[in-house]
Amino acid sequence: MFFLCLWKGDIRTGYAEEGNAAKTQPDASSGYQQTVETTILNEKQTLEELKACHKLAEDDKRALLTEMNAYRIQASAYSNILLLPQTPTRDLENAWTQNVNAMYAADQKIKDLAEKIADIDKQLTDVTEQIDLNNQQLQDFQTGATQDVQTNGIKKNIQNLINLLMARQNRLTKIKAIYANQETQLQDVHQTMVDLSKRFDEQIQTRKKQELFQRAESPMKTLSVEQIQNDVQEFVIRVQSLLSLQFWMDHSQNIWATGAYFQIVSILILAVSVFFLFRMRGYFIRTVAPLESGQFPWRNLGITILHRSIIWIGLTVFWYAYIQIRGLWVSSPLLRMMFNMLLLGLFTRWALDTLLEWNRLMVPRISKAVGRLLKFLIIGVSLLSGILIILGWLMALGNIIQIFFRMIMEIGLVIWMVIFIRTVKSEIDLAYSPLPKKFRIIKSSASVIGYGVVMVSLILEVTGYNHMAAFWQISVVKMLMSLMWISLVFFIIREWEKGFRSETSDIHLIPAQHSFRWLGIQLIRVLWFFASVVILLLCWGAKHAVIVNVFKVINYSIPVGDIRFSLLNVFYALLSIVLTVLATRLWRQALREKIFNHGGLDAGLQDSIMTLTVYLIWAMGLFVSLRVIGVSATSLTVVFGALSIGLGFGLQNIFNNFISGIILLFERPIQIGDAVEINGIWGIVKKINFRSTLVQTYDNASLIIPNSEFISNSVTNWSFKDQRLRRIISIGVAYGTDARMTADTLLGIAQSCPWVLANPKPDVLFSDFGDSALIFKLRIWTILDHMIAAENDIRYRINQTFAEKGIEIPFPQQDVHIRSGLPSAAGASS
Repeated sequence: MFFLCLWKGDIRTGYAEEGNAAKTQPDASSGYQQTVETTILNEKQTLEELKACHKLAEDDKRALLTEMNAYRIQASAYSNILLLPQTPTRDLENAWTQNVNAMYAADQKIKDLAEKIADIDKQLTDVTEQIDLNNQQLQDFQTGATQDVQTNGIKKNIQNLINLLMARQNRLTKIKAIYANQETQLQDVHQTMVDLSKRFDEQIQTRKKQELFQRAESPMKTLSVEQIQNDVQEFVIRVQSLLSLQFWMDHSQNIWATGAYFQIVSILILAVSVFFLFRMRGYFIRTVAPLESGQFPWRNLGITILHRSIIWIGLTVFWYAYIQIRGLWVSSPLLRMMFNMLLLGLFTRWALDTLLEWNRLMVPRISKAVGRLLKFLIIGVSLLSGILIILGWLMALGNIIQIFFRMIMEIGLVIWMVIFIRTVKSEIDLAYSPLPKKFRIIKSSASVIGYGVVMVSLILEVTGYNHMAAFWQISVVKMLMSLMWISLVFFIIREWEKGFRSETSDIHLIPAQHSFRWLGIQLIRVLWFFASVVILLLCWGAKHAVIVNVFKVINYSIPVGDIRFSLLNVFYALLSIVLTVLATRLWRQALREKIFNHGGLDAGLQDSIMTLTVYLIWAMGLFVSLRVIGVSATSLTVVFGALSIGLGFGLQNIFNNFISGIILLFERPIQIGDAVEINGIWGIVKKINFRSTLVQTYDNASLIIPNSEFISNSVTNWSFKDQRLRRIISIGVAYGTDARMTADTLLGIAQSCPWVLANPKPDVLFSDFGDSALIFKLRIWTILDHMIAAENDIRYRINQTFAEKGIEIPFPQQDVHIRSGLPSAAGASS
């Protein structure tokens, strides 16, 4: 009704404005007066409705006062419960739950009051504006030149309207004061409940820690018919309450406390999540198929387990998130119990899938006898654990029914362990005779650990440490599931590393990206180790301490000048760099495949655009990383100032090459794929960086050439603007050969070669008369990529064609004449 009153008042505020607009029309005085009178009638009706709203607010005030007194009495009673050391933990948890429910109810009332106060403030603002506007109109009428009877009537009606608006303003102010006072009192009560909830939390955690090491009388000694009857009666009462309608109405009211809108949104989110989970399950199925070859058995096992349980994982995560967001972990034991059942089902599914897929994917195989025993263990423990979860929700921990089921499970585990160890021992003895010493040590250690795990719980139960026994069982189950995934991830990492080593067995063929893969593997190993330690500690109840201490360590900052380093900031900086690397790769791929694919730009211009934009992304990524670490703009200015000083001393060459690289990227005298000649060495430009350029020779040697060499020295670019080039092949024929026929033959050979261009046309020059041959030069045009192939093919054709036509290709000859001696020498001798 209150909001209905405010809504009607909102509608009626428009009548005065319509009348104000009518004032500007000289012939509309009668219509304006009628509008003002209508507005007065509406305001009177609104004022009467506000009086009813005021009365309703007073009634709400008295009801809320009674409710707040009940809250205060409840808080006082709960405070007394906290002071009693003999209060059972179960009663503390129940009181804590009731206090949290009351706290949530008070919080909702505070939100409702805040909405009411906000609506009243809006109405007060509108009424104030109407009063000011009507006062201005009244003043305009009073200062007007015309003062007739009709004008005086209008002024009187405006004054009456102002009085009604002021009365409505006064009534709204009183209603606001009532709700503001209620809001203040509720906030005080709510804060008391919050403080009390924290005290309950601390007290319950302290009690649970004490109960872990608190020894009670052995259930075998205290067991009596009367106790059995009482516990069974308690169990029956709890079960009967489950069958009552009131129980489910109370829980439904608690769940629907935040309104139907949140529930509808949650259902929609659940539906969308399930849809995507099914799509993800299909993706996992498609991923498993290529891995069936057995090359990656551990990865195949992990993906198989995930794709079989992906729906269950999603439901469990959604249920946990729903409870935490709604704040129902404490106030709704039913939802908490259902989450524990989902988690137990997920653990069971993981264990069964691992057992099922092991023999299909892994070596050594599990025998049928051992497999049956393991399957029986998984199903039996799951069923009994589910019963214990339900019993823990229904009754206190010391109930004889809970103890009975726990002891059944513990005795059954002991019997199972005896049978399992004997079965495994007999199979090992059949497979190995005699058993190697290493296997004997492993078998003995496994037997001791197995018996120890199952016997500890039974011993604790018999000796009276009920809470410690329950804690031991839950922690062991959590640890086994965690060890399963920790081991699986470890072997997957090792399998990945093994594959990496096989790919890089030849060190001369290791690509540059493999170093990043190796670094990624080592980083994953480190993360795996720390995550494993944290998970195992969490399994044994170190939840709060570990999380708090871990965050303290990673947030601990070390001051270095004006910069403060911390592990978390360094992690964020590394993450920023990783994201920058990912962004550059995606950007390169997008440019190459989406933008430049059909753009028609030449390769050199594409590479220049790609390189410049990639370096721009890197500059932004590095700037973000430095800012995350704590390097301010002032620090960067100092760094660049020091860099400028260094440029004047030892960094001239680096800066020269840097600027030269920028000139090369913009001016593009050389481009990617150009054939260049440097100091008599031919090569293809492969990469232009900011400091140097990579040129690969035809002998597959890589030349790292500073960029300044291309700017300050002469460089021959054989493919700068045109891929065509002219090659000259010199041929000598014997004297006496028909020169015209030889030229025509050479021209025909050139025209028949597929790599010789038709335009420009090839030609033949009669170059010279050599010492032993007539020298001809065959000039052909080809493209850079076919240069060597064209020359090689033409030489083969020349040799074959000249042989067929009898054209002789001479070679240099010399005649040597040997003389026996000089005549004068012979005469002297005689």
